[in-house]
This record gives sequence, structure tokens and C-alpha cells, in this order.
Amino acid sequence: MIERGLILVVDIINGLDNTPLIPTVLYLDDELADTSTVSVNLETNTYTMPIHFGGRYKILGESDGFFPDSLEFPTPRVTKKPKDTIFQTLILYPACLKCYTPITLFFDNDKPERIRNAKGQPIYIDSTATHYFDTWTAYLQRQDIYKDKHSSAAVFSPAQAQLSRDSLDRFFADSVRANGQRLNKFMEVMDVYLESGAEVKLILKGFASPLASSEYNKRLTNRRITSLTKWMLEQYRSGLLLKYYRPEPGGKQTLNWDRIANGEAGTQNIPDGSSESARKWSVYSVIASESRKAQVADVIVKDAPKLMYRDPSVVPPHVNCCSFE
Repeated sequence: MIERGLILVVDIINGLDNTPLIPTVLYLDDELADTSTVSVNLETNTYTMPIHFGGRYKILGESDGFFPDSLEFPTPRVTKKPKDTIFQTLILYPACLKCYTPITLFFDNDKPERIRNAKGQPIYIDSTATHYFDTWTAYLQRQDIYKDKHSSAAVFSPAQAQLSRDSLDRFFADSVRANGQRLNKFMEVMDVYLESGAEVKLILKGFASPLASSEYNKRLTNRRITSLTKWMLEQYRSGLLLKYYRPEPGGKQTLNWDRIANGEAGTQNIPDGSSESARKWSVYSVIASESRKAQVADVIVKDAPKLMYRDPSVVPPHVNCCSFE
């Protein structure tokens, strides 16, 4: 007689950096049999356990200092193989805001633009009507332009030109796109904090490349910070966080920030862009692109929320920044 059965393999990963998360706890609920098992893994992030055909299951992963993740799934009634394997992945994100910082957000050259008057002339001020993710989307769409401009520098051999294109591909993927996504997850966690009654203060910094005057760059970096705060208050979940920053009369402000506009501070070895050849380096190179940014540099929290676990007695503690005090 052939023994029939299924094997369930579950991986639990840290959603912040896509690395294996250890230690963890996994709950397996058999909803048809109305049974539940709990497993603790101190060695790896992978769990392997038998399950049945024609079942309905729920898995829940927990780890100290992380938001839990769960999913439900049925198992097939019939399979051509007497034994088969089902693979599932649970993604847990840190519940500690500091784990997400610093978040570095990059900008296209001279963006966001200045506000213009009725005659279309730019006004030399710090403010902007642009939200950060509007600039983020437009910047990502210019990736091929950056690659073409920088790789066509006269000093490049064909091999060097390809290296230039590859390095810009990595910059747009690993820095521009990934950090925009990291900001969204940070905001989700901050929303949980604020909803629980915590007080949150962000340290926001702005930077520019040295292509313009120091006065202009100071204003430009202020615009970059402003584009970030405008998005946070006006566009993130349709203005959900505005009530914490600007509460009703008699209410308490629980969301605030310090702004530090650095101008071109900290930028080095970037040409001034006085010629077309120089601009290929001063605008389109990775080193120049890395200098145009705003940062959520740090976060200060008062009265952080406490995580609730299904059974706190079985969750092994982490020794890292994600463990609540």
C-alpha cells in the first residue's frame, strides 16, 4: 500500500532586507480538524511538517520585535504523486521605526523645481508644490537617459561604458526604487505608532550636488525636504497623518520633525558642469546622483506601542534594535 501525504515547507524572512529571520515561531492551524501545533526554530528560518490532502490550513509566523504574518491555503484532494510538497513564505517586517532609518531618497537634477509666478518665472524660494513620489516616478522614467548620457563620455572605452550603464542600473534599482518602497513600509509602521498614541519626531535632511551657488542649493535642499513632508501629510493614505501633525483645537501634536537643509555639504569630486562633457559626470554619474537626496535620517519615539503575540511565553527574544524596551 502506497502511503500518501503532503509536506509543508515554510520559510520566514525579514521583509526589510529579504534575509532569513531567526529565531521564529510558527503556528499551524488545521481548520477542518480544529487542531493547532506550534513550532519554535532557533537554528534556521525553514519549517518542514506533514499535512493532509483535502485540508484547509492557516499558518502564522511570529518573531520578537516584528509584526506577525499569516496566510490561509487549501490543499488538493487529488494529486498524481503519492507524496508532494507545498512551499509557502511568510514575510515579517520590523515593528521598530529606527530599524528603517536612515532612509535615503534620491532626486533628479534640480528637482523639485521652483514655484513659478503668473509670468512663468521661477520664484527664488524654498517651497514647492511637488510631492516626493511625483519626482520619484518621473526620475525612474529617466533611467535610460541617465545611462545613455553618462556612458557616452568620450573618455570611456566600450567596456567602461558598459560598466557605467550597469552601475546606473544598480543605483536606480537598489537606491532609487528600493528606498521609495522602504519609505512606504516605514510610513505604515509609523501609522501604527501614531494610532496607538505614541509621539514621533523625524529628523529630515536635504542634500544637493555642487552645481549651483550655495544659496541656491540651500533652497533646493529645503524644497526636497518639503516635497517629502507634503507627500507625508497630503498624499499618504489621502492625508491620514495630517491629524497627528495639525490636530484639532485642544488636541496634542504627536507628529513633528526637525529640518536640516545641508545644501551641497558632504559632496566631493563632482565636476562643476561648466561643459557638456563635465555635465555627463556632474549630473548623470552615480556619484553625482548619490549627492541629490533627502533623508529620514533618524526618528525619536516616545511611548512606543507594545506588540501582542499569540502566546508570548513561546516567542524567543531577539537581541537587536527591533526588540521593544
